Amino acid sequence: MSETSTITVVQRPKSNTNILQNKLPVWVTLQLTDACNLRCKMCYEWGENGAYHGRKLSKLDKDVVLRVIDECLPVKPYFALFGGEPMMYPHFEDVVGRIRHGDARVDVPTNGTFLKRKAESLIEIPPNRLWVSLDGPEEINDAQRGENVYKKVQEGVETLFDLRETKGLKEPKIGYTFIVTPLTHLYIQGFFENCLNLEMVDHISIEFQTLQRPMSMKNISIYLNAYLVFRKRRVLLA
Repeated sequence: MSETSTITVVQRPKSNTNILQNKLPVWVTLQLTDACNLRCKMCYEWGENGAYHGRKLSKLDKDVVLRVIDECLPVKPYFALFGGEPMMYPHFEDVVGRIRHGDARVDVPTNGTFLKRKAESLIEIPPNRLWVSLDGPEEINDAQRGENVYKKVQEGVETLFDLRETKGLKEPKIGYTFIVTPLTHLYIQGFFENCLNLEMVDHISIEFQTLQRPMSMKNISIYLNAYLVFRKRRVLLA
């Protein structure tokens, strides 16, 4: 196991009725790889103030990952697969397959740029939910995440959705994660109203940026205003 790729578990509360569940976790997070193909400006790993610059890329050993999964499967915990970009992990399909064949749930946050390429495998052995990152209309998203990212992600979502519908399947569920930053905060409502085909969206998450440096009073004001505006328009979550 590398020094940066990690395995995190959340222990089940103690119980007098089930000794096995006292020893195994309810939630397992696997940071499969440090690698990512994007350099999103706000990212705490590879962004402008990210912690991974200058580090040697690392990934979890496949045998270690599969052993952890097998040892936890008796209590069917919730698994989450992270990176970097988790779909860049060379054994990604093996990991998802081991979890799903063990009748446990797994969610995958992704930058979405591999969805089109991996659509067939994502349908064949699907995660339960995909969380696809987009941060506004094309111009704004690409200013934060990189040139042509918006178009590539949306094409991937459409390809995956169409394939899922053609095969009459319900998974993977497809959702979006929107990161609120000083660049994107004015575009929350417009993004969900004008940029998405809501018939393809199963879930959404709106998250505030994790910063590596102190926030200015101006940025604090921006975040608070964005939060208050969104609370007033929370009908978007319905």
